[in-house]
Amino acid sequence: MISEYSCPFLCNTEKACGNPCIRPEGCRFHWKAKKRVPCSDCGKPTASACGRCPDNTSIRVTRKTSIRDARKNFEEIMVRHRDALAKLNISLCKECLLPIKLEEGVYCDSYWPE
Repeated sequence: MISEYSCPFLCNTEKACGNPCIRPEGCRFHWKAKKRVPCSDCGKPTASACGRCPDNTSIRVTRKTSIRDARKNFEEIMVRHRDALAKLNISLCKECLLPIKLEEGVYCDSYWPE
């Protein structure tokens, strides 16, 4: 097999792959790879739709941690999103933060405070 090109794909080390290949797009490992752009915050290569690497994405919090923090800040969440929740005619369960109808009270059916 005669290779005519050298793979131009940038690896995570920010150096070109350099593998011999027959396609100008890159070697057999990289020619169909997602195009990566620099993270808008730190500049590391990323293929995410938002343009940020996982280290700089605020959604990168475990569910347990976010629920625990949300319970502590329940009143703040309700004040911040009051208008949006009112338009939808819903509220949030005070314990599990699931959406509930306004008529149901403060807790959802799956939670019964003692």
